[in-house]
Amino acid sequence: MRLFSAFHIPESLHQAVLRLQAGLPGAHWRPEENFHVTLQFYGDVEPVAIHDLGLALQEIIVPQVELVITGLGHFGGKKPFAVWAGITGASRQDDQQLYQLADDCRQAAKRAGIDAPTRKYMPHLTLAYCKGTTATEVARYFEEFDGYEALRFQTDQFHLFSSHLGKGPARYQVESSFGAT
Repeated sequence: MRLFSAFHIPESLHQAVLRLQAGLPGAHWRPEENFHVTLQFYGDVEPVAIHDLGLALQEIIVPQVELVITGLGHFGGKKPFAVWAGITGASRQDDQQLYQLADDCRQAAKRAGIDAPTRKYMPHLTLAYCKGTTATEVARYFEEFDGYEALRFQTDQFHLFSSHLGKGPARYQVESSFGAT
């Protein structure tokens, strides 16, 4: 099963995020039910390891953190394949707690015997995947939308999601939740 840990973007912010999803040729905008911030991508996990991962994730102490959606960026350099809104802590402590939570989720994978992909953690909210979009078009999109009013929210809970690929956008299903209820 394809798994990742993440937290939801609160529904109260969805309309503001949706306003950022316009005016970029080749963009395949993410549906609001997919708005999340990944903490750790685990990849395809064998059924026997899913239980162990859940137990390891349960051991994580989940702090209450205040986060801010601010700024825009993209992946892919001269051949953009995704545009995103940045996520940062509202304070230095919140930022440190966010990065620690992501590291704790990575360490949980190790304890569960999962060889999860390792990348430098960069918290973000994917707005769109792009096909045939040029760097110039992305720069124009940034000129139009960067500088939007920062969106703040708090969280003290994250989820283990399964990702189901197929025709259209991926479907994500919460498998387990951790932290406050």
